Amino acid sequence: MIAIEKNKRLKGRRITAQQAKREGNLVLRWVLVAVWAGVIFYLSSRSGLDFGDRSGLLGFIRGVLDSWQAALFGPDVDIVSPLGHFCEYTVFGFLVTRALFPSLSVKRSIAVAFAICVLYALTDEWHQSFVPGRECDIADVAVDACGTALGAAIAVFLQRRKQTC
Repeated sequence: MIAIEKNKRLKGRRITAQQAKREGNLVLRWVLVAVWAGVIFYLSSRSGLDFGDRSGLLGFIRGVLDSWQAALFGPDVDIVSPLGHFCEYTVFGFLVTRALFPSLSVKRSIAVAFAICVLYALTDEWHQSFVPGRECDIADVAVDACGTALGAAIAVFLQRRKQTC
């Protein structure tokens, strides 16, 4: 672990070790947001045929979920894709909201995180329109928005819980 000097100089001002740690955490939070955005982009760039192939981890997971879905809802109902979108954006909404907390109030963090995530969802759907076997579906953006809202709510809950402890 890198030792942080107690009175390190940064941009001409003195900061304490605690402030340096907070700034490091902020950078880490935004790195996690960027990594998760990359995961979403990667998954969106996979063709529908890639998920149909049962080899590999994604194919295996899709196969298990498809069999559960068929048993519970019938073969004509697809809940796996919306569930995937919802989960991806729950994590994304959580990460973006957490990254915004140090800079903005809770309400503004939620609003800005929601806007960022929904805009990313729109660009994600547009990106999918260029991928063979995938299509642009505005219903996916609605599911993504719901996932984002849940992720932001979880972030707020954990933040408030942390403050009361």
